[in-house]
Amino acid sequence: MKHRRFWLRQLRRISPAALTLGMVCCAWAQPAPVGTLPAVPEGCKVLAYDDGKSDGMRSIAGATQMIAFEKPEGEWSLVDVWLFGSRYGYPAPPAENFDIYVCDPQMEVLKQYQRAYSTFDRGEARWVRIPLEAVLLPDKFFILFHFHAEQTKGVYVHFDTSVPVSHSWVAVWGDETEQMREKADWMIRAVIAPGKPESVPAAKIPPEQAPIVPATPVEPGAAEATGNTTVLKYDDGAPDGKRSIAGSGHAVLFAKPEGDWYLTTVHLFGSRYGYPQAPREDFYVYVCDRAFKVIKQYPLPYATLQRGAERWYDIAVDPVQIPDLFYVCFAFNPTRTKGVFVCFDKSVKQTHSKTGVPGKPLRNVTENLEWMIRATLTRAPAR
Repeated sequence: MKHRRFWLRQLRRISPAALTLGMVCCAWAQPAPVGTLPAVPEGCKVLAYDDGKSDGMRSIAGATQMIAFEKPEGEWSLVDVWLFGSRYGYPAPPAENFDIYVCDPQMEVLKQYQRAYSTFDRGEARWVRIPLEAVLLPDKFFILFHFHAEQTKGVYVHFDTSVPVSHSWVAVWGDETEQMREKADWMIRAVIAPGKPESVPAAKIPPEQAPIVPATPVEPGAAEATGNTTVLKYDDGAPDGKRSIAGSGHAVLFAKPEGDWYLTTVHLFGSRYGYPQAPREDFYVYVCDRAFKVIKQYPLPYATLQRGAERWYDIAVDPVQIPDLFYVCFAFNPTRTKGVFVCFDKSVKQTHSKTGVPGKPLRNVTENLEWMIRATLTRAPAR
């Protein structure tokens, strides 16, 4: 797997002042006992900062819970992570994964893991042990949990404010950092084993933690054109659900007909949510090549989309010539108080849809569905 750098755009201390920012769910509580700790594998050490009592919990949309550790001298491999928390949302866990990253001091990703949301139960918080395929650790390393939290699904991660010095952050994809202001640590612990990964017993992943296998996206064949204008689409016009994705976007891969074509209109079936007055900001439509590199971006006012019943929006854009394969991506930067529900169609047999925005990794959807996004192309005039 090609390693990539996990850039930090914003770091904030776990503090009451931060709770009003973005799509954050948090609760402060009297210190509570943590219940039963997992058994420590023979010969392993547990790295921890918390005192075993929770002072609150937090779920973060569009960001990760990050904690820094230092290993003892010698060669050590990370074999488990423990997290004290609980899932919220619908009774049944979503059929999707969350991500765990292990990074070096330069925030290069050493290892990325995916685990199913069913790893965590709803209800009372408890310690959850997550066995990992072993990775050799540098002297200092970071562990990051990304739950892709939304209003209807996520994990409350508990924290401890009794620590003398904090080693925890909220990390967001981007290119800036902000120094932390108050002290608290996530109740996340690292279990390490002496030696290199090849000397460590293979991880036994419980069935409920096994990653969900995502739907396999396919590259579309060239579309057929019967005139100088054609509409590319996959949906049947009947929505089967809708989603708003914090920290990400809705992307669909299209293939143009043979010849030279220009994208002139994008179409979206959905509706805005939030306050009656549209926020005074823009959302973005990106046109990207098959590698998800931006060809053209269009800032559009949030007022383009209305609250209420979902409907089709036909959005004319400055014409841009498109390659054989291209993405149309909508990015709304949603929070609890503003965003757009994009509808999807589940009657399809295969998917060309993903989640992501330029500058962040594209992610496969976890089921066969297509975002109800369409593209109108106009043939280039003959020369």
